[in-house]
Order: sequence, then structure tokens, then C-alpha cells
Amino acid sequence: MRRTKESAWESSNQILDASAHVCVECGVAGATLANIANAGCFTRGAMYWHFENKGALFDSMVDHVMLQAEALFAAIADAREPAP
Repeated sequence: MRRTKESAWESSNQILDASAHVCVECGVAGATLANIANAGCFTRGAMYWHFENKGALFDSMVDHVMLQAEALFAAIADAREPAP
């Protein structure tokens, strides 16, 4: 069965979320691919399907977390604006 783009995107985001969680818990140096796979309940093979290596995974995770933070800050800023 072929995965859809949406399914692949969701899997990638789950890996990035698990990576962020493990980095918070163990620190970046202590975060291993095995720890991340266990935290997210997926295989290391799945991680390598989405990301070339640990460095690429962590680069993507930082971007993922920053985008979430920017969206949160934008929502907070919009909530402070008076209604038109």
C-alpha cells in the first residue's frame, strides 16, 4: 500500500515531535535515534525513510519547533489586537 503525502507528512511530524520530547527529557547529546524511535513507537527504519541521518533529523526538528513557536506568538499577538 502506498502512503499518501498527507500520511507521510503526519509520520514525519510525529518523528519531529518525538525528537523534541526526547531532547527535552535527555538533552540533545543524550537523545539517540533508538530513544526517539521508542518514544514515538516507530522504527529507526521509518526515521531513516524520512531523514537522511541524525543531523538532518535534528535540523528539521529545530525548524519544526520554531514554526510552532512562531505560530503561537502570532496567535498571542492577534489576541491582543482590539476587535475591528
